[in-house]
Amino acid sequence: MPQMGPMSWLFLFFFTSLVYMIFFISIYFISRPEFTPSSTLKLSSNNFLWSW
Repeated sequence: MPQMGPMSWLFLFFFTSLVYMIFFISIYFISRPEFTPSSTLKLSSNNFLWSW
């Protein structure tokens, strides 16, 4: 899209906030391994972080 309308700005803000929220939640779960049910969840969240 050559023009940036208000809807595209809203989508850009929503997308960046969603990425930051996923990033901070995964950092929180990786830094606290006692709250994760198993080590496989920690490994999968770490692989999800590296996929970004």
